[in-house]
Order: sequence, then structure tokens, then C-alpha cells
Amino acid sequence: ETGNTTLTTRVWRMLHLDADPLVNNSSARFRLRLRDVDDAFWRANIMEELLPASFHFTGLAAADAHAAGDGGDGTTPEVADAQAVGDGGNGTTPEVADAQAGGDGGNGTPAGALPLEAEAQWRLYNNASFMRAHLERLCAQDGFNLQDFMFHVLRNCYVVMMTARDEASSFNIFSTLNSRGMDLSEVDKLKADLLQVLEPAERAQCNSQWSEMENLLGCREFHRVFDHMKALAGVLEPVRTQSVLEYFTQDLSSPNTVTQIIKVALDYSRILLQLRTGRWDSALSPSGSTLSPPPPGSEALLSRLSAQSAVMNMFEDEAWVPTALEFFLQVPSPELRLRFLQSAEALQVLNELGCDAAAADARWTSVAQTLLTRPLDPEELATTVPRRTLAHLLLRAEGDHAAASSSAPRGGAPGSARTSRLQVERIVPQTPPEGSSWRRTKTQEDGNGAEDGKYWYEVQRLFWQAKLGNLVLLPLEEAGAREVASADWEAKAAFYRACGAQGAFPRFTGEVSRPGGRYSTTRFSFDECRARHTDLVAALTELYGLKPSA
Repeated sequence: ETGNTTLTTRVWRMLHLDADPLVNNSSARFRLRLRDVDDAFWRANIMEELLPASFHFTGLAAADAHAAGDGGDGTTPEVADAQAVGDGGNGTTPEVADAQAGGDGGNGTPAGALPLEAEAQWRLYNNASFMRAHLERLCAQDGFNLQDFMFHVLRNCYVVMMTARDEASSFNIFSTLNSRGMDLSEVDKLKADLLQVLEPAERAQCNSQWSEMENLLGCREFHRVFDHMKALAGVLEPVRTQSVLEYFTQDLSSPNTVTQIIKVALDYSRILLQLRTGRWDSALSPSGSTLSPPPPGSEALLSRLSAQSAVMNMFEDEAWVPTALEFFLQVPSPELRLRFLQSAEALQVLNELGCDAAAADARWTSVAQTLLTRPLDPEELATTVPRRTLAHLLLRAEGDHAAASSSAPRGGAPGSARTSRLQVERIVPQTPPEGSSWRRTKTQEDGNGAEDGKYWYEVQRLFWQAKLGNLVLLPLEEAGAREVASADWEAKAAFYRACGAQGAFPRFTGEVSRPGGRYSTTRFSFDECRARHTDLVAALTELYGLKPSA
């Protein structure tokens, strides 16, 4: 109260520490110290003057709090109780309630309220608003004497300072105190366990970056990053039924291991922040980021990537998130990132249409396995996969021009429908008839019967007949290749040229059908089939940015 210097002085002494004359360079400070940016907010809006301005919670952390169902705008259950007794709702002041009634701020936001994105600062503001609203209601309704209440607090409440003899002891005190009463989240405990392993300078840096990402993403969203990390780790090695805390504290003997855990978590969270906000085309670089900046001149791609990120956030199921985080961590190219999200959208839609949780999980596990460990294996590119997938691969290997012309709508058919009607045919037949040249073991013989070169042995034909190098793409919408399915190379090549394959797909189909072509000099011999297969795999490896097999 104005003029009550005794009460003001006692409150000040309770909350404030004077400079210690026996300690050089010491200064007066509040007993409660927060991170510098939060401490400045605390001093300006609560300690030195109580709620001089109005704020409303916004940003990604606010959306995460709303999704958590904790009050819609990040309010606590206590604030919700205050709303129930009619003190303004959501822990707001009467002015906020009046603004809500007047409809000038929407969602209980008063006109002129400042946006606040940092969750820690919103909690401070929200709790202060809650306390003021309750005290004002008690004063107005029950004749509550605020001065008596303050003296009661001063007589019966104490600030206890616990001083640890070293940093290791401080972490032990933290763990002991927080193992009782209302439990902390697993990730809060994990943070303490990880940070205590690091050297002081690195610990301070990691702690600052950790707190920053919690503020920007919201605690719940940031904490889920560790669930995503654990899920990806389970792809490589089965993870026992463990909590996040148990899994990431199995081995804390090495500071390097701890540093890597924290680094990956922070990098994932920075990627997730941009995925959630869809702000790839704007400057959004949290401190300590080790991610590669986008290349210059990629503004159009980044804009499309931002739009695709917004589309992905429409899915309630987050099964796509772990693989997207790992892919974006490995691949800085905006073009490849965009294509990954487009493919992820298609797979997510397929999974939701199928309504089969086990099948969906198996598909995403397969994607993660490929992304984390598996190189592109030429031996696996065989016709055991769906024909439509093989057509897609052969078409993409031909280049962008072939893909664009083949997927262009014709007669109202969308691109995917056009692509599905392309014909995939074996060059060397699976079971050539008796007398077929495919059963010969020599390319040709001179007058003396000497072998000029090897053609196909049966074991080679059986092994290669289903591989990608033996598959040819034809621009047909009907099964017109059946009549030449078992024919010799001369008849097949003539058919490929007649149906327009040489012009439509010159790189890999045309070079088989053209006399003297790269893969037809000896009428598509075993060596030419193997060379074609190698070239196809190399083209796809480069196209998709995959790791070539050793």
C-alpha cells in the first residue's frame, strides 16, 4: 500500500539480498534468479511493478499447451479453478474479463495486449495474474484485509537457501527433492542427469539452449523429441520396455555420449520448430544451431517447403515425424526435403486409408531402417516389388523430361493414373522357348567355331531375369508386349522402336532397342545387362541422394 513503508521494507528484505561488503564485486540482487531473459521479464513485470502491461500467450508453445488441454492458452489447473469461481477466467485480471465480455480481444485477450511466446515468461505472468485475481476477489467479496495477509506471510513463510559444497552435490539435492511430492516429468529429471556429466562451460551452454527450445517449442513438444529419438533407436536395436529416462541414462560414463544425446535432441528440436511453424522461408535460427543454412536462391523451394510442412501438421498421427527429423538432419537440400515430405504425405494417407496400425508401423519402420542404415542394394531391386513402383523407378531414371511427359494428364487422367499404365517388361524372358537365342552361351561364332564372346548361361539368366537391369519401360496402355515377351532380341528391339519407346525413354529403353546402342552392341548380352543395371542403380542413387552400396 502506498505510504506503508514498514510493510514495503519488510517485503523488500524478504525478496532481496543486499551486496555483501566482504565479497569483492558483489551486488544486490533478488533471491530468485532465472535465466537472464526470463529474469529481466520477472523484474520488470512482477517484482518492481506488478503486471504493468497485459500479455496474451501465442506461438508454438501456446498451441502445444492448448493441445494438452491445460486451459486452452497454457493456463494451469489452478487458473482453471479461478475461472470456475468467476474471477475473470483463465487467471486473467478483471480488465481481461471485461475485454472478453466486450469482444475486443477474442479468446479473453484485452485490446493492446502484447504477444508473449516464451512459455516460462507466460507461466510467470499467468501465475501472477492468478494470484492478483484471487486476492482482488477476496478483498471485494469477503472484506479480506490485504495488509493483514501480507504480515501473515512475512511471519509464517520463509525463503530457505540451500548451498551445495560443489556442483555434483547440487545435482544430488535436485534429484532428492524432486523425487518427493509432485513428480517432475521424465525429461526434467533426464536433463539434470545429463548435464551433471558435462564440464561447467559446456553444461551452461547446453542448459541455455535446452531452456530456449523448451520455451520456443513448449515443454510437451520438446519432451516428445526424446520419444522420437528413442523410437528411431529402436529401429536399429530392439529397445526394451523402458522409460525415456531409463533409456538415455543407461550409460552416463562418457561426456562425449551425453554431448551427442543433447546435440541430437537440440538439432531435432530446431528442425521440429520449423516443421511446426512452417517458417522455412524466414530467418528462424535458435542459438547454438549446427544445422546447415539453406542455399542462396532457394526462396521458391523454401516457400513450397513451408506450405508442405503446414500440410503435414494436419495429420493427427505423428508417425511421420521421427523419420522426417532424421532425414532433415542428414539432408540440407530444400528440394530433397520437399520431396521427402510429399512422399511422407502419400505414405501417411495410405496408412490412414488402410486402417491397419500394424501395417502402418511396419511401413514407417522400413523407411527408418533404410534411412538410418541401409545402402541402396542392387541385388534387391527386383520384380518382387509392385510393378507400379518399378515403373516409377525406371521413369525417374530416364530423367525429368521423360517423367514430365509421361505423367502429364491426357484425357483428364491425372499423372499418377498415367504412370500406372506404363508397361514394364523383361528383356531376357524368364523361360525362353527352345531354339531361342537367349539360350545360347555365345554371342556369335567365327568360321572356325571359335567363341567371340559369352552371351547368357542359364544360371545367369535365372539370376538376372528379375533384376532392374533386365526391365524395360514401354509407353503402352495395354498389354501389347505379350506377343514378343519370349522373342529374341531382334524382334523385341523392333517392337520397342515401333511403340515409341526409343523416343520416349531414350536413356535406358532406347539404348537397348537401338542397333549399336550402349546396351545392344552384342544384342543385350549378360555383360550389357549388368552394365545397364549398374547405370540404373547409379542414376537412382544420385536422384534420391542415397548412400551407394559398398
